[in-house]
Amino acid sequence: MTGTAFSNYGNASALIIDDFTQVQTVFDRGNSVAATTSTANILTGTDLAHASRTFTALATANKIANREDIASGGNLLSISNSAGSSGTASILWNFDPVNFTSSSNAIQLEVVKINHDVKVEMIANGTSSSGI
Repeated sequence: MTGTAFSNYGNASALIIDDFTQVQTVFDRGNSVAATTSTANILTGTDLAHASRTFTALATANKIANREDIASGGNLLSISNSAGSSGTASILWNFDPVNFTSSSNAIQLEVVKINHDVKVEMIANGTSSSGI
């Protein structure tokens, strides 16, 4: 997946949440007890103030060979898992309050390549969901 932006298609303006240029990686093996996290405390490649990003990966099946990976860099976000794991991956952004409607009216997430078994849900403010 590539950069996430809020876009106003009428005048082609965009507020970049994350362009995924900042290198960050986290992986979790299936033999671990809990999820593995990695936080970028000062996020670059964003138009948001005081932004941070946390990757969380959780592999399943209690086998060291099972893996869940999240990586960013070079304008790409990669989320993958091994064949034996049906784990989960999440990305949480934190930033100062912003009025998204002042510059945008849509969310754009460009998907370059995706496995058809993947389910994606976007949640805003912990309550508003795009659905899976």
